[in-house]
Amino acid sequence: MMIIFNLNMKITLLVAIFAISVNVSSQSVGVDNNNDLESTFTAKNLSNYKLRGFETRAVQKLEDFGDYLELISNKEFDLGLRKQAIKMLENLFIDKNALLVNPENELTDKNQIEIREYAQSVLECDFSRLEISITKIKLSKPLEFIKKGNYSGELSFTQSSKFYKSSKVLKRSLRNRKARIVVVKTSKKFGNEKEFVWNVLLVNIN
Repeated sequence: MMIIFNLNMKITLLVAIFAISVNVSSQSVGVDNNNDLESTFTAKNLSNYKLRGFETRAVQKLEDFGDYLELISNKEFDLGLRKQAIKMLENLFIDKNALLVNPENELTDKNQIEIREYAQSVLECDFSRLEISITKIKLSKPLEFIKKGNYSGELSFTQSSKFYKSSKVLKRSLRNRKARIVVVKTSKKFGNEKEFVWNVLLVNIN
């Protein structure tokens, strides 16, 4: 049986997803209190213990990637909600021009596509909804210090997609992928002040 959400429930769902994302971000870097949190985010360099925490957060962001795609594709949801989910999906990546290589043929005929364009194709697709499963996530390359004071690593995973028309699965797709991840300092506003804080982000997905 398909569950039909009214508009208020849809909005609640999106807010809940966003709240969980923010909450997990602050909890997953191995911090116990506000002072430790601040020192982690604003530290000049990161310890191995902190890096392991950011690797955990990167896995969660990769899972969020699949969840947002499902939300964007679902025609039962309000269009405004789905467009907001596109913005949230883009925020998982280092920039909107990050690439997805070898996307599903059902969504585009391109060999590679920018994340923002890919999300738009999911929004406008002819299917009723997509069911995205991100599984077998492994840390293929742990986060390591690179030039410019940042950290880089890689996750490998399997992405399976089901393309629905109403309740019927019309097509299926299976991809073994790799996602580069980075930990960089980004500008964040705290009240009237801005600080540069560490943030883990997805880069290109192959």
